[in-house]
Amino acid sequence: MKTLRGPLDKLLMKDAEWRWTKVEAESFQKLKDVLSSDLNLTHYMPKIPIVVAADACDYGIGAVISHRFADGTEKPIAHAARSLNSAEKNYSQIEKEGLGLIFAVKRFHKYLFGRKFLLRTDHKPLLSIFGSKKGIPVHSQNRLVRWSTILLAYDFDIEYVKTDEFGQADALSRMIQKTPLENEDIVIAQVEEDVEEVLYAAVRKLPIRVKDIQEETWKSNTLKEVINCVSRNSWPKKPEGKLKQFFDIRSVLSVVQNCLMFKERVVIPEALQKATLRQLHEGHPGIVRMKQLARSFVYWPRMDSDIEKLVAACTTCQIHGRTTRKVPLEPWTTPDRVWQRIHIDYAGPDNGQYYLVVVDAKSKWAEVAIVKSISSVSTVRTLKSIFSTHGYPETLVSDNGTQFVSREFASMCEEYGIEHIRSPAFHPQSNGQAERFVDTLKRGLKS
Repeated sequence: MKTLRGPLDKLLMKDAEWRWTKVEAESFQKLKDVLSSDLNLTHYMPKIPIVVAADACDYGIGAVISHRFADGTEKPIAHAARSLNSAEKNYSQIEKEGLGLIFAVKRFHKYLFGRKFLLRTDHKPLLSIFGSKKGIPVHSQNRLVRWSTILLAYDFDIEYVKTDEFGQADALSRMIQKTPLENEDIVIAQVEEDVEEVLYAAVRKLPIRVKDIQEETWKSNTLKEVINCVSRNSWPKKPEGKLKQFFDIRSVLSVVQNCLMFKERVVIPEALQKATLRQLHEGHPGIVRMKQLARSFVYWPRMDSDIEKLVAACTTCQIHGRTTRKVPLEPWTTPDRVWQRIHIDYAGPDNGQYYLVVVDAKSKWAEVAIVKSISSVSTVRTLKSIFSTHGYPETLVSDNGTQFVSREFASMCEEYGIEHIRSPAFHPQSNGQAERFVDTLKRGLKS
C-alpha cells in the first residue's frame, strides 16, 4: 500500500504543487483494484483458534487478528494500524512494543474477551512481563504495570516470533496514515490475591502496619462513608464535604482487607498522614523526589500540597537547598543629555506591517518607523535614517531579536562607536522603556 500510493502522498505534502499526471492516475487505479480484490480475509468463527499479532516501529503500530485452521494455515480476520502521537514517539522500544499489544487487544476486544487466544510479538522481553499473571513491581515502569493489569482480563498465551517471520504485523506498523481511535469497552480483572500483595508491598515501606491503617480507616467518618459507597456501588448524586474529594476518582477505588485502595496505592487516614510524611522525608529529598515516592505507595486528597508545605517548612532543606536567590531589580540611571541612551524594539505585525520603536531615555521622545520587513538589513537602514536626523547615540539597548544580534547590526554599532547592550533572555522588563511605549502604541492603534 505504501509503495502504491507514493505518488499520491507527494501531492499531500506541504507546499506541494498539484499535478495530476499519468503516474498519479495509474497509482490511483491500482489502489482501487487492490482494495476491491480478494485480500484473503476470512469470517470470524467462534470455534476456530485465534492468533493476534502486534508490532511497533518508530512512528506507528499495527495488529492483525487471524484464524489458525486445522491444516496449520492462518487467514486474517481484520487488520488495524495507527500512527503514534508525539508523546508515544518518545516511548522506549519495549514500551512501544507493549503499546502495540494493548492496542491490538483493545481494538479486537469483542473478538477476544471470554475465549483463549495466542498473542504474538517479536520483542522477547515482553514474554516475561505480560506472560506472568503477577505482573511486575509497582514501583517500576508504571505504564507497563497498567498494561499488564489490562491483560489480566484476558485468557491468552504469549509467543515470540522472529522479526523476519513477522511481516504481517510489521508492515502494518509502518503504514503512515492515521487510523481514527475507537473507544472499546475494556473489562479489567481485579485479582484479589494480587491486590493484597500490592497492599502489603506498599505498607512495608511505611512506619505503620496494616493493622494501624485498618483501625484508623474505620475511625475516620469520611473514609468509612467512602468504603460503604464503594462496597455498595451507590454514591450520592451530589456529594458534599470531604466525600466530594473521592467522588471524581470513584471508578478506581476498591476495598481490600478493610483498607481503602486508590488503584495500587493505600489511602492513608488523616491521623497517619503526618507520620507518613515524616517517613517519606527521611533523608531530606526534594519536592519532586518525595512526590515520586508518595505516588508509588500512598494517596490522600491534597497530598502534593502537603508535601510542598513540609519541604518548604523544613529548616534543613532551606539551609542546604540549591534555590537561587532572586536579585532585586536595579533601575537604569538617568542620562546626562538627550539622545545619549536610546531603547529600541519592534511592534506588530499589524495589517502586514511592523513598527520600529526608538525611545530616548532622557526626554522620552519616541520615533516610530513603519517597515514591511524586520530583517537585520532593513533595521540597519531604518536606524541610519533616524540617526541622520538626531545624531548617533552613545548607548543602544535592545532585546535579543535575531536582527539585533546579527553581523550587520554589530558592524553598524562598531562603525559609529555605539555601545550595544542587550537585555537578559526572558527578562523583557530590562528594556522597559521601549516595551512600555510599544504597549502604548498598540493600544493607540487599536483605539
